[in-house]
This record gives sequence, C-alpha cells and structure tokens, in this order.
Amino acid sequence: MGSVREQIMERPVSIEDQNEISALAKSSIAVASDSLHTAIQQLIRDSEHSITSIDLEIAHLPRQQESQTIRIQQYIPQVYRVVGSTMESSTSAMVIRSCVL
Repeated sequence: MGSVREQIMERPVSIEDQNEISALAKSSIAVASDSLHTAIQQLIRDSEHSITSIDLEIAHLPRQQESQTIRIQQYIPQVYRVVGSTMESSTSAMVIRSCVL
C-alpha cells in the first residue's frame, strides 16, 4: 500500500467531482470579480483626479493562460466593462497593476 498521496493520485476523478470542482471555481471567480469591481468603483469615487486609464493584470493563471483568460472573461464581464470604458479626459491617469484573483 502506497503513501496517502499515491492513493489519492491513483483515485479516478468522477464526472460529479469534476462538475463540483468546476462549479466551485466559477463561484470563486464570480466572488473575486465582484470584490474587484467594487474596489475599482470605490477607487474611482474616492480619487481626487479623473481616472483615464485602469490597467489590470490578472496573475497566477495556469500555464494555458489564453484559454484561462477567455474563461475568466465569461465570469467577470463587469470588470472588463470598467477596463474598456473611457473615463473623463484628464492629465491624470491611475494604473492598477497585479490585481490577483
């Protein structure tokens, strides 16, 4: 009998488990997305200057980053709306980097 880790690795993952993992991931992304959206809106409200640009960099994605980014976009459209919208023109710009989900 192997180690606990070996036993876990040998255990096949059922479709039910896969679906549950997928649902949990979607739920986590949605919660993180709502928090990020709220933080951005608060930052825009609290800023003394007009924000002309918001640069989001989502870090800690798995190796297949392109497919993961596309998948994340499906669950966080409100963040992309904020990122894609044009704020009032101003000489000031604020950049948010590395917002980690």
